[in-house]
Amino acid sequence: MMNDFRSVKDLQGEAIVARDGPIGSIVALYFDDERWAVRYLVVDTGNPMPQRQVLIPPASIERAPAGGPIRVTLTREQVEKSPDAETERPVWRQHELTYAALAASDPHLRSSEVVGGCRVEARDGAIGHVEDFIVDGENWNIAGLVVATTNWLPGKRVLIDPQAVERIDWPYRRVHVRLTRKAIRELPAYAMTRTPDRRKQSGI
Repeated sequence: MMNDFRSVKDLQGEAIVARDGPIGSIVALYFDDERWAVRYLVVDTGNPMPQRQVLIPPASIERAPAGGPIRVTLTREQVEKSPDAETERPVWRQHELTYAALAASDPHLRSSEVVGGCRVEARDGAIGHVEDFIVDGENWNIAGLVVATTNWLPGKRVLIDPQAVERIDWPYRRVHVRLTRKAIRELPAYAMTRTPDRRKQSGI
């Protein structure tokens, strides 16, 4: 397992290597917005006709060094036979379904690809948008949300603790946080290459 923090944007495109050779690359992560745990890596197996994306649980990861391919304990055949990405629909896909199907779906499964870009709402108004996520590779949890406050604080990015998130309002593409704009403004500027220091994050 990797022993550092990784940006989801950096993970996108990373090669997945099975026990018997390369098998594809990461497209996105699916995570639970209650526990903030990564549930699946969405992997494009590289089959162009038709393109197929499968779900790989973090428990299958053997080694994921920073800047290197992610190795899994599965064979290429096992990856190919992994559940299709459509079998676990994140919230944005659930809203395209009928009410009956929606009722049976997971209301907390989110896609990093889709939540990225959502507007961030502080208690007292808009503050920016979600630009990236930081993943803790020791336990495959979301360690922080990188928020760009460029529409209020030009050029500044801050790291917000997931526990400060009150809810994600998918129909309006908004992430509501329990912080004021002042509290977010006073967070230290976050450099994308810096390991998150959770003690400096503003949270609950």
